[in-house]
Amino acid sequence: IRAADRSALNLTRAHIREHLDRAVPSSELCRIACMSASKLTRLFKQAEGMTPQEYARTLRMERACELLGDTDLSMAEIAAPLGFKERFGATPQEFRALRAARRSAR
Repeated sequence: IRAADRSALNLTRAHIREHLDRAVPSSELCRIACMSASKLTRLFKQAEGMTPQEYARTLRMERACELLGDTDLSMAEIAAPLGFKERFGATPQEFRALRAARRSAR
């Protein structure tokens, strides 16, 4: 990977880490990296083995695990800034209840 591309990837990674509390749109990452979505995705896959969005999701889930293990925050307090409800359409408690209801309906 060229030095300029490495620099762009480092800026992109840093931006993702700084904004784990929200889903960062690909267009925003492309502006940060000053490259097209296809090039950014290709370089990210080459460097990280995943797309920028997968990378962000992985970091958010790692952060959730840290918070679950190291704090007394509730599941809702941990899940809210990670976008759980936006991703699954329900809070963790609602999600759990829906899953339980589906299992008992079988």
